[in-house]
Amino acid sequence: MQQAQFDIQQAQFDIHQAQFDIQQALFDIQQAQFDMQQAQFDMQQVQFDIQQAQFDIHQAQFDIQQAQFDMQQAQFDMQQAQFDIQQAQFDIHQAQFDMQQAQFDIQQAQFDIQQTQFDIQQAQFDIQQAQFDIQQAQFDIQQAQFDILQAQFDIQQAQFDIQQAQFDIQQAQFDIQQAQFDIQQAQFDIQQAQFDIQQAQFDIQQAQFDIQQAQFDIQQCTNSRTALSIKVPSSFLCVFIIFRHF
Repeated sequence: MQQAQFDIQQAQFDIHQAQFDIQQALFDIQQAQFDMQQAQFDMQQVQFDIQQAQFDIHQAQFDIQQAQFDMQQAQFDMQQAQFDIQQAQFDIHQAQFDMQQAQFDIQQAQFDIQQTQFDIQQAQFDIQQAQFDIQQAQFDIQQAQFDILQAQFDIQQAQFDIQQAQFDIQQAQFDIQQAQFDIQQAQFDIQQAQFDIQQAQFDIQQAQFDIQQAQFDIQQCTNSRTALSIKVPSSFLCVFIIFRHF
């Protein structure tokens, strides 16, 4: 009799244990669903990062094109400045020739006493004009040299912009590779969460089956204890009924 009551208590304990297993499995399902939602959110974030990286690549390619255009413009300015230097040098030679010619005219005017004073003044004016042309040509040379320095600086700046844009492209490509790895990791997490849900559902079904089996064994033991004769001890019969499925 005491053995049968102990067996009934053991079966009731198994029922409580199975109910606890069901609650634990439900909690595992909720946790797996949360993990799956978190993984989906991470995958969406990674997709956004990929779109941002692709935008950065397009922006860097545009910067490269702009820098190349600036470099071509700077090269054109440098060629124009070199042409201005050559033109200024030609003007200096021409002014020097004009000054020599004017000095010759002065000497000729001084030698020729009969020449009018107007020719002397005109020659002096030509000398002053030639000196002014020399100063203007020298200023043009300085300006052209400044333009060359500016063009060289623009070329260096354009080359730096190209290098920076190429670095941005490499960084964006690295971000895309990292994002693709994160997507694969998120997909793996989703598959793992789905597997955990299936495992928890299987555990619930197993626990429910154990509860039904234990309830059936308790009922069978109770009925057998009242119906059987004294040929078979009731405690032995209950133990046999409860543990027969093991």
